[in-house]
Amino acid sequence: AFHPGQVVAGDLSLGELGAYVIAWLAMGWGLMTMQRRQARLAALWGSRATVAIGTAVLVIGCLLLFNPLFSAVDVGETRIVNKLIPAYGLPAILLAILARGFERRGETVIAKIGGTLAIATMLVFLSFEVRQWFQGAFLNQDAVSDAELYTYSVVWLIYGGLLLAAGLLTGRQTLRYASLAVIMIAVADVFIINAIELTGLYRVFSFLGLGVSLLAIGYVYHRFVFRRVESAAAD
Repeated sequence: AFHPGQVVAGDLSLGELGAYVIAWLAMGWGLMTMQRRQARLAALWGSRATVAIGTAVLVIGCLLLFNPLFSAVDVGETRIVNKLIPAYGLPAILLAILARGFERRGETVIAKIGGTLAIATMLVFLSFEVRQWFQGAFLNQDAVSDAELYTYSVVWLIYGGLLLAAGLLTGRQTLRYASLAVIMIAVADVFIINAIELTGLYRVFSFLGLGVSLLAIGYVYHRFVFRRVESAAAD
């Protein structure tokens, strides 16, 4: 599809690598579904193998060798809908689905690794989308505006809040821990980078937004997490 008539010719692209990742992960999902319904040993090992290959291509190819922050990789001119979706966004969603499937199958170690990678890949995807919004097709540019720096903090805080909400709704402690990790990244960004680089109202709104967000998170933990723990201890 990417090299019609010349399968072994031409250079790899980020979009092509993303298509490989999606294909391998989707195949693993299909084999997992088959194994769950028919209890076939071949499908069990096939799902593990295809997911491992897709994950390796994602980490080595998309996150390391073809990382658009470190090399001149064209991610597309269109905002939001671009090559970042097949390279990072969809793989993150598929990894989350697969992690849930492995958990149901009792493979907790693989499930935790897949879930962690899914959360990290989604964070990378959101960060790259912010970068592409301000920089265009090539993300390896030096110039960073105040608006771009401020947007990173906002997006990371929103992502952390969504993870926290998901953790509370599903009762999953790992999601709450992940939300705290993302929020701590946003906090570090505000105090280490924004405090130095931002000027004027951007700096004011950066600290103000962080303060309001932390107060809201503290209230949520007091209202829904700590009381639940106290009730369980009392019982």
